[in-house]
This record gives sequence, structure tokens and C-alpha cells, in this order.
Amino acid sequence: MEDHVTRFVSHEYRNKEFEKMVKKISAEGGISVELTRKFTKEAMHEWEQQQHQDVLTLFTAQPQTLNFEISKMLENLRDKLRPVIISKKRIDRAVEIAANCLENMYHIL
Repeated sequence: MEDHVTRFVSHEYRNKEFEKMVKKISAEGGISVELTRKFTKEAMHEWEQQQHQDVLTLFTAQPQTLNFEISKMLENLRDKLRPVIISKKRIDRAVEIAANCLENMYHIL
């Protein structure tokens, strides 16, 4: 199934959307783009390890499953950002931005 998904969702598209998300989170959290990128990649990688699946599977997930899996990924991201973003309000806003970006990215099919 992943081959089927890969045909429709290009690597360039995923990278472009990921970078847009990283820049938005960075701006809201007041931390560098590099640090945001690092923590976001780590959060997504941890989700992959916990779920034993690739993020590409989210492109074909049912809406309820997709929302549940995104929420798990966001908890990983929140845990990563907590030590570097002091304000709970800023963390909440950064995670909200990530949620919107991830939902938009994975709802394209």
C-alpha cells in the first residue's frame, strides 16, 4: 500500500509542508528553526517507533484513526518542546499550529 501512497504524495510535497510547519512552530515558540526541526523530526520518529509504522500510512488512514494518531504525535512534540519553550501558552499554540498543519497535510487524499 505504501507504494500506492508514495505515487500520489511526493517527497517534495512532504518536505515543503514539513518545512512550513517547522517555520510556523518556530515563530510561535520563539525558538530557532533548526531546533524546532530537530524536535519535530524526533517527535515524528518516536511516533513511528511506538506505532511500528511509517508516517506514510497516515495518508490512507480513516479520519478517526488519523486524528487519534496525530494526537499521539502531538503529545510527543509537546514533550520535546516543553524544556525549550517556557510559556505553556506558547507551547499550546505551537502544538495547535502543528495539529493544523499535520491535519492539512494528511487530509489531501
